[in-house]
Amino acid sequence: MFIRLLTLVTIIVFSINLNAEVFKFVDKEGKTHYVTNKKSIPKEYLKQTEKSLDLPEIGKTSKVDWEKKIDTTKPKKIKKHNVTVYVTPGCQYCKQLERLLTKNKVKYTRYDVSIDFLGQKKFAKLGGTGTPLMEVGDVVVRGYQPEKTMELLNLKWK
Repeated sequence: MFIRLLTLVTIIVFSINLNAEVFKFVDKEGKTHYVTNKKSIPKEYLKQTEKSLDLPEIGKTSKVDWEKKIDTTKPKKIKKHNVTVYVTPGCQYCKQLERLLTKNKVKYTRYDVSIDFLGQKKFAKLGGTGTPLMEVGDVVVRGYQPEKTMELLNLKWK
């Protein structure tokens, strides 16, 4: 009897079609946010999110090459800022990095990898194991490294 019940529950659980809507908005500071709950979007940004983003069906994630080494010893100078930041709530270094970018008026895309599926996928592809992780062009900066960040973005200390 127990096995039949367990089989029935398993069939029901795995036959449910799971769907999640993802919404994107850009705040007044130019930060791009991705959220799955429309209620968490501030009222002034709701007009930007009338449609949810079309995401691919959930399946197997792409294989991550954990052995791949990313050379960040010699930072490249980036002319146009193409910055993506991967953070988690409660991470003080993440907050310091975001403060540094905001203070220097650097526009960036922000992913909270604790709740954002798309951010988690991108984070994994970069071999992310801790936050903050910042992507500047094709250069990956692991952890809070203000000097390297300033050098990569051609910024001067204020």
